[in-house]
Amino acid sequence: MPRKLIIHIGTHKTGTTYLQRVLSMNRAYLLSLGVDYPKSAGEAHHRCAQELKRGTHTSPGSFTRLLERIRNSDAECFIVSSEGFDNLSHELIGQLKQTLTSADLEVLVVFTIRNQCDLIESSLRGTKMYRRLVRDREAILIKSMNHPSMRVFELFRNWSGLFGEKNVSIGIYEQQQDIVSDFFRLARLPHFNDIRLQRPASRENSSMDVRFALLLQSILKRSPQQNHSMLFEQVFPDLRKAADSMAGEFRTDRRSSFFSSSDREKIVREFYDENRRFSQNVIELPDVYFDPQRNLDFVNEVPAGYAVALFTRLLTNAGEQSVSGLRAA
Repeated sequence: MPRKLIIHIGTHKTGTTYLQRVLSMNRAYLLSLGVDYPKSAGEAHHRCAQELKRGTHTSPGSFTRLLERIRNSDAECFIVSSEGFDNLSHELIGQLKQTLTSADLEVLVVFTIRNQCDLIESSLRGTKMYRRLVRDREAILIKSMNHPSMRVFELFRNWSGLFGEKNVSIGIYEQQQDIVSDFFRLARLPHFNDIRLQRPASRENSSMDVRFALLLQSILKRSPQQNHSMLFEQVFPDLRKAADSMAGEFRTDRRSSFFSSSDREKIVREFYDENRRFSQNVIELPDVYFDPQRNLDFVNEVPAGYAVALFTRLLTNAGEQSVSGLRAA
């Protein structure tokens, strides 16, 4: 019986960084159970995806080392994970399949999709993406909407057309219960949900709260360009810690957005037919893919109470460097 290779391709902003951290933290334990998450630079296999895109995957490098590891390992199952795989063209996926043929592996492609409106906004509010907050919103929307992974039905067809529909397993972000457990279910390794894996204390690369993102946006717009690097390095990390520490005080049950209603309508129109085809032919999608403004609060300014509480927390907990830097900005 051929051994199994699980290719986890993301997609972006669906908990991939957290999952990769968990798999990396438990690498030795998983290997003792017959599942190999091969080492790579960092905690994911981004370099392998990059080499595929550059056409250098057959030259000595991360991809060839990965294949060598698989050939020499006694494991029965291997997991490779990178969001970089989610924008491979049909041609590059074909090259990947051809390269894997010699390894005699049964391939399962796993990915999770997320409604495009929330995905694009989450990307804009990514933890380390402060610069995006003051870039032209229209340009960001256009660039984000052109990312191949946004077209979920085409993404499914590209991979299923080469590896077969039964070898593609898809999750819906809005229906996730637990990132790690859902991954093992999609990977058809449900018995791994009964084992206790180490987990990081917090989510990696999580998106900023809407109010916090608006506050940082306001600070950046009021600060000279030459102060931005100092803010990114010295002030915003401590502000983020302060915001996270009081998140429960301002949490609501409703989703919130700092996109405008017209921004979201534009995104919905762009992907409506794509989502409908996916819903009719692959998996029925939740209503949020077609009506992402339902049960949504649009936030266009920072509540005064939030700003006061945040700066009070910063003055109480942060170092003098952060406070001085904020005053200077």
